[in-house]
Amino acid sequence: MNDLRYFRPQEGLTVRDPTDGQPLPAFGKGIVWSSYWQRRLDDGDIVPTDEKSVLAGTAKAEAAAEKAAGKKGDA
Repeated sequence: MNDLRYFRPQEGLTVRDPTDGQPLPAFGKGIVWSSYWQRRLDDGDIVPTDEKSVLAGTAKAEAAAEKAAGKKGDA
């Protein structure tokens, strides 16, 4: 069973997800718990957040990306 938990990076830090090499978004991400993430938590590199905050941050980021793409087409 996958143990999905929600975390965001500590402010000012970049923490990469080992599954895809991408940094965790500032608003957080749902991650499958592993010893890697336990070490990041123990080191203070990540902090807990909740699904609602992650979903809101994702929606906001997607809206900003769509708006930016629309402006590029207007030029």
